[in-house]
Amino acid sequence: MIVWEKKGKLHEMKLKLWLVIALLLGLTVPLWAEELDIKEGAPVSAIDVTGNVAISAEAIVSPVLTRVGDPLSADKVRGDMKAIYAEGYFSDVKVGFEPDAGGTRIIFKVQENPVITRVDIDGISVYSTKEARAMVTVAVGQVLNYQTLRDDIKRLEDKYKADGYVLAKVVDVSSDAATGSVTFEVVEGVIEDISLEGNKVTKDYVIMRELKSEEGKPLNQNILKRDISKVTNLNFFKSVEPKFEPGKDPDKVALILAIEEKKTASVNFGGGYGDRQGWFGFIDLTWDNLLGTGQNTMIRGQFGQELQTYQFRYFIPWVYPHLFGNNTGLTARRWYTVGRDIFNPAAIQDQIKNGWDLGLSKVFSDAFSSSLTIGSEKVSPTATATFEPYTSDTISLSFSYDTRDIWINPHRGVFYTFSIRNGWKQAASGNTA
Repeated sequence: MIVWEKKGKLHEMKLKLWLVIALLLGLTVPLWAEELDIKEGAPVSAIDVTGNVAISAEAIVSPVLTRVGDPLSADKVRGDMKAIYAEGYFSDVKVGFEPDAGGTRIIFKVQENPVITRVDIDGISVYSTKEARAMVTVAVGQVLNYQTLRDDIKRLEDKYKADGYVLAKVVDVSSDAATGSVTFEVVEGVIEDISLEGNKVTKDYVIMRELKSEEGKPLNQNILKRDISKVTNLNFFKSVEPKFEPGKDPDKVALILAIEEKKTASVNFGGGYGDRQGWFGFIDLTWDNLLGTGQNTMIRGQFGQELQTYQFRYFIPWVYPHLFGNNTGLTARRWYTVGRDIFNPAAIQDQIKNGWDLGLSKVFSDAFSSSLTIGSEKVSPTATATFEPYTSDTISLSFSYDTRDIWINPHRGVFYTFSIRNGWKQAASGNTA
């Protein structure tokens, strides 16, 4: 009997990264170049299979193109061996030939892969063990199949990419013939370090507290995009660009946010004349990133023949987070107005308005936020006015839904807000009209 023996390099059942790559590229083990010492042209009298235990002979020869009665062809037999090996169930494929009365008998000798007794997926933190197991089809009790492994590798990596984990990949699949265990090794592309560059004025914590991307967690491009939008919406920067560098650990990545700051303080002033309001002037001082802390303040003054008004506003975006939680802001306003607002029909007499309000805002998620504001204003007559002094108290509540990417110049998203406001008037005489 003439035997042609082809032993695959998977004989020791250690399927390492180079083989994973080869399988993904649709390659087969290059062992088919040897010459066959056979009698070309002799009729094929039978096709047999030996060595199989779990896989039926019919299933094994199903991709074989050689048929009983065909003239024997070395090239065709090589192709048949490749086809059997490509089924994925075998670590070794041999072929032998035996002469008999009807011609030549072809005998394919196979060595099956082990039956799987255990499946492990190492390196996964994004998904639960149950979720990860549901992504692969290799299962306990099955004969290990390389084609199934290839499909499972692709399925795992496609799932990660669909969920935004673009650096995640399967770097190794190993199988132990002695125990029947199969182990997938996944590298999720963990962020080793997050750093900032270019923020000369803005404190690091002002930017870092807006990020949901975390050191020690896998990089997710969807979360990173939202992080960049949130930092941009602070309105302190001309540009915010992510950069990536290899980490000290080759399986990790260093994330760098390149910041280009813009001027956040401004002074505006001007004046004019109108038939109704006469001469007037104004000056505004605004500082949106006070000393790089993310707080902002505004001082405004307007003076003229009919109306003088002065206003002060101060905003803290994160106030006592240990008490109120993250993303809780506080806005305080104070104003003092003397005269008559000619554009308000209800203001028929000169008056002094001395008021304040205090607002607490809370961001609950990337889209939902709410604010509560209370305020009080004392109104008293001045000059020739004769009305009774009174106090006006107010309370307001608002809810917002905002999915805009960039608030100033959005490319996508929507913005909805709903607010209610109630007020009541108190005077010494008890008149509330």
